[in-house]
Amino acid sequence: MAPELEFYPLADKPEFLEQLATWNHNQWGYFRPNETIQFSRNLFTERLNRDHLPITYVALLNGQPVGMFSLITDIYEMGYPNTPMLNNVYVDKQHRKKGIGKAMVAHAEQVASELGFENIFLFTGEKSLNKFYKSIQWEKTGSGKFLGDHDIWFFEKNIAPAPISRPR
Repeated sequence: MAPELEFYPLADKPEFLEQLATWNHNQWGYFRPNETIQFSRNLFTERLNRDHLPITYVALLNGQPVGMFSLITDIYEMGYPNTPMLNNVYVDKQHRKKGIGKAMVAHAEQVASELGFENIFLFTGEKSLNKFYKSIQWEKTGSGKFLGDHDIWFFEKNIAPAPISRPR
């Protein structure tokens, strides 16, 4: 039987905080080159929640971390004040191209919906990910600059349950 991917709030698996902080720093540290790994540790410590934003989840395969994602508020003031932002979507390099990213995003959508949200947004600085998000029904809504000189692309998705149609 194939192992199942499991998702846990980081608050339930704090022993993985250091790994997630390292992934964050290595993957996105170029956005803020003067920030240290301690910045990432502090960031994830603030996201040790279970039932409200900001929250980070760790994806485990055979009990080992293979990915992460966060749901946060619009801390960058991108124009989505009441919509959660999908952030820090990361799959460890040796586990990419195996469906883990899609599973994590689907789980993030479910968590946001369970928290009472109807929409979710994200931005990515990796143009190559535009095709990925489009393939999982996210709508590209624009582009811009992050921290002055980094190109980014915005995506949104409605996660509200579809209305039930009743026969007349």
